[in-house]
Amino acid sequence: MRFLTLFIIHLQRQLQTEMQYRTNLVVGLISQLTFTLLSVAFVGTFLKYGVSINGWSFWEMVFLFGMGDMTFGLSAIFVFRTFLIFDSRYIIEGQLDQLLVQPLHPLANLIFRNLDVTNLMVVLKGVLIVCIASGSLSLSWNFLKLTAFLVLTLGGALMYAGIYVFFCSLGFWWPRRTSFAWPILSLNYLTQYPLSIYPEGLQFFLSFIIPLGFAAFYPAQAFLGIHPGPRGYWIPFFVIPVAAALVWGVSWTVFRLGLDNYQSSGT
Repeated sequence: MRFLTLFIIHLQRQLQTEMQYRTNLVVGLISQLTFTLLSVAFVGTFLKYGVSINGWSFWEMVFLFGMGDMTFGLSAIFVFRTFLIFDSRYIIEGQLDQLLVQPLHPLANLIFRNLDVTNLMVVLKGVLIVCIASGSLSLSWNFLKLTAFLVLTLGGALMYAGIYVFFCSLGFWWPRRTSFAWPILSLNYLTQYPLSIYPEGLQFFLSFIIPLGFAAFYPAQAFLGIHPGPRGYWIPFFVIPVAAALVWGVSWTVFRLGLDNYQSSGT
């Protein structure tokens, strides 16, 4: 209950702050919609004659776009800003010292202090895209299917969050790890499309080394019941939330190890 109260307080503060810059919100929304429309148009040029890419039709790929926006947006609300600024602001500048003397766990404190409600627009955009794709795919929704979709979406968001917290935690040992943060983020764009279109080595990397495929692709594949073909991996429904919880547990452990070895910068 305490965590929920603190979350609501910080969320209200963030909303009040963002509402002072409404133009930025509008520009951000337009940018998000433009990027998505360009991505959909790009795919449409290849699939306009009714062909599929490794078993994925046009509207199934649009569904993947939407689900990816939902899982990324949910995770980004909580951890994306922390991921980007952790080493520079909290390790190098020493602001982590302030959190260590407060009663709230440092990771929870980091998350609450760096909520990014602007990513709620990404979530809402994803919901809209999923609804449009569902209508075009003639998906019939019921309670069980909606529950399965929510479980997969939350599992994908937790996977994103776990991966970001893991790389964020590397800042305890490598304070300049932002230099490879953006390449990690760039891998997100690869998972907007079916992993089965990539070479097997890259599929393995995005599935089991840096498992970004579990954030959107495998949830969408499991939900739509698309067979991966001989070059892809089939991940059962129940494995996805389990894998997400496992990655989050590993990330939490790495963060605690880093915290135990943390030495103040003295600034």
